[in-house]
Amino acid sequence: MATKVSIKECQYAEFKQSWQDEYLKWICAFANTEGGSLFVGVDDKGYVCGVKNAHKLSEDIPNKIRNTMGVICEMRLLNAGGLDYFEIKVDKFDEGVGSRSAKVVQGKGGRIAASR
Repeated sequence: MATKVSIKECQYAEFKQSWQDEYLKWICAFANTEGGSLFVGVDDKGYVCGVKNAHKLSEDIPNKIRNTMGVICEMRLLNAGGLDYFEIKVDKFDEGVGSRSAKVVQGKGGRIAASR
């Protein structure tokens, strides 16, 4: 039986089935607004689908976030039903955070944030 996470997707929470570097824009958007969490290994309906290479990603993702934006995020490796997934918790940064690409992100719940 599939496990569903206890939170719903909203302006403070976004679900992604797998990690892609383009999701750095979500980290930037959370940091430039009220903060939030990016769940990797969770489908759009909130069910855990798991990620491959979880231990490698648990090192690679925080390094990419730090190297591109100078942001330190809390990254939690979680497990449900034998499937590994992540919560990347991003706090609000008062001074603003930029990334190497200039994009506008519109999340569920209407959040719009521009990265530099």
